[in-house]
Amino acid sequence: MIKTERLSIRRVCADDWRSIQRIWADQARSAYAQYDKPCSLDDLSVSRRIARWACFANGNDHIFYAVCLEDTMIGYVSFNRRETGYEIGYCFHSDYHGKGYARESISALLDIMKEKGAHMIDAGTALNNTPSVKLLMALGFRQIGTEKVSFYKDAEGRDIVFDGGIYEKELCPVKTVCGKSYSVIRLLGHGKGGYSWLAECGGRYYVLKQIHHEPCDYYQFGNKIEAEQNDYRRLTQAGIRIPEMIAVDTENECIIKEYIDGETIFDIVRRNGSAEKYLPQVREMAEQAHRAGLNIDYFPTNFVVQNDLIWYVDYEFNDYMDEWSFENWGIKYWSRTPEFEEYLKQRGGL
Repeated sequence: MIKTERLSIRRVCADDWRSIQRIWADQARSAYAQYDKPCSLDDLSVSRRIARWACFANGNDHIFYAVCLEDTMIGYVSFNRRETGYEIGYCFHSDYHGKGYARESISALLDIMKEKGAHMIDAGTALNNTPSVKLLMALGFRQIGTEKVSFYKDAEGRDIVFDGGIYEKELCPVKTVCGKSYSVIRLLGHGKGGYSWLAECGGRYYVLKQIHHEPCDYYQFGNKIEAEQNDYRRLTQAGIRIPEMIAVDTENECIIKEYIDGETIFDIVRRNGSAEKYLPQVREMAEQAHRAGLNIDYFPTNFVVQNDLIWYVDYEFNDYMDEWSFENWGIKYWSRTPEFEEYLKQRGGL
């Protein structure tokens, strides 16, 4: 049994067949899978798949986990052994979409697979299945190709073919920064300037930020490494509580930062509905930034709580403008406002 914050995860058993069948028969799944004739509870093809999976659930080549909320099985996650590693599969009943359950359970299971010695995890999903694609990207998968795939059959037994994406995730890649080796554990965030990863070196955790050069329609960059160093200097001078910049590798465009272990304000708002407790601290930061002629990025994913103190974990700022101050913009995302709900909806609730 694996316990997460909200879920219990265990190996599937023969008694789970009806729960699995209910998930497969979920009418709302058709919206994600381009499947215009959803499975019904008496669909024999569904029953055969369930029976086959139940039989092999505890085998070495197919690991099949039930994801449960209290006493209800809300979805499943499976791992198929491949020559190069494992392929992950997952499915959750639509009543539980958009609540972060898939990400929470899969993150925990990827940690388990890493402990089992798995190195590479593959995944495939229909390209128009936006929530699934966003989930994979949030979990640190990267798309490596496309292919025609079939996950379902129609009533006559013919394959229904999709345009599918092929994704992979290296569970513990190693990156060299300034001559030191860092084991990359998981993706923390993807910003306009780079990808931030949780990494380990010498028994300590760090944030490894890899600069990217993906286009951004609404923001222009110069030299991103120099910008990060200048921003760090300006924010430190302004008195903003930020993680220490530990190392800068200009050649590889990587930065090593102090890791602040804690929950983001975004997650607190999503769970509790508000981050009111921390408003005095962010307002103090906003005043410090204003005195220095700056606006920091007040979006709640950029703030982490550790020992009841909030840290601004991004180094980004802009010249001060009233329009983008905390009171005129940022505060709109520090509780379950319509703006927060719309953002959550666009991200599939992940």
